[in-house]
Amino acid sequence: MIRYSTREEFCQGQTSIFDERIEPFFIVKGNSGEYLVCEETTTSSDHHLSNGEDKTVVKVHSYPSTFNNALRSIIHRKTLQEGEHYSSINEYIEKFDSIMNNMRNLVGY
Repeated sequence: MIRYSTREEFCQGQTSIFDERIEPFFIVKGNSGEYLVCEETTTSSDHHLSNGEDKTVVKVHSYPSTFNNALRSIIHRKTLQEGEHYSSINEYIEKFDSIMNNMRNLVGY
């Protein structure tokens, strides 16, 4: 889901978690108790929803039910975000595990 607003506007009145170590993603605690894994980005003027202008948007990537699953979703997205091509599943899993260990250090377990 894409919403046309800045993350400050999107998060207004909701519990939000921003941390440079999970950027460009952030976590919002939804009003129904679920978590939202979000990303603020800018669409280009030729994007089909942009009406010919660059726009700041918040993309909601997933709706995990627990904080731990929200972190796992971010780990997965950060692994894919690197823009790398993985030659094997093991190579992908090693990268995933490396990012997961950094997240574990972040939350202290």
